Amino acid sequence: MYNDTASHHAYNSTIDHYKKILGNELGLYNGSVYVDYTQTVSQGSSFLGDSTYLSYGNVTYDGVLYENIPLLYDIYQNKLITIHPSTKIRFSFVNERVEAFTLLGSYFYNLKPVSVYTIKPGYYERLYSGIKSSAYQRHEKQARNDLSDRIVKIGLSDKNVFFIKIKDKVTPVSRKKDILKIYDNERKKISHFMRTEKLRFRNNKREDIIKITRFYNEL
Repeated sequence: MYNDTASHHAYNSTIDHYKKILGNELGLYNGSVYVDYTQTVSQGSSFLGDSTYLSYGNVTYDGVLYENIPLLYDIYQNKLITIHPSTKIRFSFVNERVEAFTLLGSYFYNLKPVSVYTIKPGYYERLYSGIKSSAYQRHEKQARNDLSDRIVKIGLSDKNVFFIKIKDKVTPVSRKKDILKIYDNERKKISHFMRTEKLRFRNNKREDIIKITRFYNEL
């Protein structure tokens, strides 16, 4: 990542300075220094809301809820970022220690896979929470190399993956038949509801999943 020894030394000095200043302060500020790479992105944005500015939100870290904390979610790198109030240094939280966070009106949970054959570990936005079933969305960014300016940069585009959770099982959903398979015990009612509401599961997939999950919980 660094082209010369001087840059590498400067980076290490920043980290050392950061650690000395923090000392034994609040347990919230103990992540890694966040390296800004936005100058390498030629198209799109890597952040939630497409903004590089931090917004106030809440985060549950090491089991402790911290409110009104400046946050920024880097979707591409799957990192939740904050800034120290004194040093103004941006750093990313340790993902494994983040349980949940709220940002820009959305609720995110750090879902843990039951096995390597299920979901990827990371942050999932809760779309709907019910007693019997819940719906989630994983925000992702697809990258492609951009050599238009003879400099290697990346272009980013959105990729959304949806999931249904029943008990501890989280299953990806991409088609109508995925929904019907998950809700097999109420297949006829779900199928009728989808036809009645004209849920085509195409352009408004996010909204359709929310409606279906809500309906299932009301059965």
